Formats: sequence, structure tokens, C-alpha cells
Amino acid sequence: MEQNREMYYTKLHQLASAQGMALFGVADVRQARSSFLIPPAVAGKLDYGISIGYRLSSSILETIEGAPTQMYYFHYQRANILLDQTTLLLTARIQEQGFNALPIPASQVVDWERQLGSVSHREIARLAGHGWYGRNNLMVNPLYGSQVRYGTVLTDMPLKADAPYNGN
Repeated sequence: MEQNREMYYTKLHQLASAQGMALFGVADVRQARSSFLIPPAVAGKLDYGISIGYRLSSSILETIEGAPTQMYYFHYQRANILLDQTTLLLTARIQEQGFNALPIPASQVVDWERQLGSVSHREIARLAGHGWYGRNNLMVNPLYGSQVRYGTVLTDMPLKADAPYNGN
């Protein structure tokens, strides 16, 4: 069983990397499920959260002076599309192996009053070892700082879980 966890992890990591993802990690999400804005009957079956991260262009980020630019908005939109496409590919691969998977949209607000998505990509990224919360409340990765957009897939596929980052 442990060998399967490692094999599944490696195959999914390779798939995400081939799509241009700079970061890949897996979190045990059982303790975080109470914050999910998805039906408990669904969330209760999905013990793992795959976190992927796309590194934004530092050159585009440098064009921002005081407010996001049109170039940044376009880049942000395309990064979200790539994250969504990659979570769909991961979902398909997981389902091909006979497991359940739920891709979480990269930038979808389901609670406008509290500005929340179905699942916090940032929290899954933290649990998957991608980094820590900075003073600005963004996820800070040790290699890329806050230049990363995150995507998430929840699954019941048995995967090796990474530890939350503790080297801050």
C-alpha cells in the first residue's frame, strides 16, 4: 500500500510538472474539512488535497506600480486557466485509477460576503508544505515568495502526504 501511495504521488507530480506547475504537494485535509464550503457528504470522503502552484512572471509583477496593470490582469487570468486545466487533468488521471477527485476552481468566489472559495487554496498549500502565511496574509514560498497562484484537487486516492512547511 505504501508503495502505491508513493507511485501515485510521483505520477501525479510528473503530470503537474509537465503542465508547467512549479510546485506540487499533498496535504492530509481531514482536520481542515470543517472550513470547506462544499457538502459534508462529499468532503467527508476526500482525505487528501493536492496543491499545485504556478509561478507568475516576475517581469509582469514588476510592471505593477500602485495598482495591477492590464498586462497583470491578463497574466493572472491565463494562470488561473492553466491551473484549472491542470486540476482537470489530475482529476481525470485519478478517476482513471478508480478513485474520486474534486477539482477546485482557481479563482471562484462562492461566499461574496466573506470573499471565500469552496476551499482555501492557501491553506491546502500550507498543509502541503509550500510555505507559510506572510505579514500580507499571502502564502510565502521559500523559493518564489508570493509570486505563486495555487490550485487544488481533493481526492480519496491514497497518497503520500507532505508535511506543512516548518523552516520559516
